[in-house]
Amino acid sequence: MALNHGANAALASFLDRHGVPTIIVNGTTGEFPSTTREEKREVLAAARDGFSGSIIAGISGTCVADVIALANDAADHADAFLLLPPYYFASVSTKGL
Repeated sequence: MALNHGANAALASFLDRHGVPTIIVNGTTGEFPSTTREEKREVLAAARDGFSGSIIAGISGTCVADVIALANDAADHADAFLLLPPYYFASVSTKGL
């Protein structure tokens, strides 16, 4: 299954035209486990093509090296990064961390 980059850019453009100031790309709707690093780069580039506002790039990954690579990939297109902690830290105390 291929990603539809034209639709992605069109959605970003629609949001831009309607005054949305910031979008999150590759955020929290399943992109992390279901897209490759290259696909994440392509999605971010397509969003930038259609959106003039601020873009926050989701860069969650499976390991530190992946997160660093995703941050480097996103640097040309994003204004900020969003890095979510692993879900299993939700109920761990500060002392436990």
